[in-house]
Amino acid sequence: MAIVGFEEDIKPIFAPFAGCMANITVGTSEGVFQVDLLDYDRVKLLHEHILTAIRGHDPATATAHPMPPRGPLPDEHIQTFAQWIQDGMPRSRLVA
Repeated sequence: MAIVGFEEDIKPIFAPFAGCMANITVGTSEGVFQVDLLDYDRVKLLHEHILTAIRGHDPATATAHPMPPRGPLPDEHIQTFAQWIQDGMPRSRLVA
């Protein structure tokens, strides 16, 4: 599989949900952050939380609101996000 880039691959997956997730905040060891699914730096910072949420609610985690709120993402989108993380979370395929 080719390198996955945020701009080309991840942003389009999250774009339909960005508005309804904008009022959600996530606490990390670095502080409390608003979820902005269209912002590369924010998604990169919150990638673990986002991955847990899009995989669905796991009672063993602290995830209170599985994403997206309108139902689960297709498995291929979840796999693409996981691959992006494995690829080192590049902003673009061109700079990977």
